[in-house]
Amino acid sequence: MLGLQSADDPTIFELAAEEDRVLVSEDTDFGALLALREAASPSFILFRGLPDRSAATLLSMRDAILHLAES
Repeated sequence: MLGLQSADDPTIFELAAEEDRVLVSEDTDFGALLALREAASPSFILFRGLPDRSAATLLSMRDAILHLAES
């Protein structure tokens, strides 16, 4: 855990870009930041309207994303 729970969106965005990370969020602000800056990174995955936010569901999504990253 990076301890960014209370960080503002631009801080998270910049750190993700610097560390070549992928942002995964329900927050559309990251997509707006990417577009406004005309930036190619960080990559951003937007989840909208998730019916089930259980830990098991989120872990399954994380595992799927990690699997894709390894391919």
